Amino acid sequence: MILNAAHLKKSFVGETVIDDASFFLNEHDKAAIVGPNGAGKSTLLNLLTGELPRDEGEVTLKKDCSLGYLHQDNTLDSELTIEEELTKVIQPILDLEAELSLMQREMKHAEGAALEKLLAA
Repeated sequence: MILNAAHLKKSFVGETVIDDASFFLNEHDKAAIVGPNGAGKSTLLNLLTGELPRDEGEVTLKKDCSLGYLHQDNTLDSELTIEEELTKVIQPILDLEAELSLMQREMKHAEGAALEKLLAA
């Protein structure tokens, strides 16, 4: 289990937007939140990420996992595309992957002291 949402409830000025919402996601699951405008989709995401306090309920996230989403009303001060903005966020991970790949290629052809040196790095 990656994410468990149990009995979530949220009201604004006496109007309940989300009432007793419960679901869970396992690793490799794919999910969609679908509904008309004003149905509470963004509110649900804000409850899950902790950006909005819950009136009731509990959200449990697997250890060492994080949750985020791209807000629909984000105003970016950038000329970048959405893909470029998202890539910018994960760029440190992409850089580490490239470094690891390079080290693997170097190790494949190294022997003896040269290999030991790469392993120590």
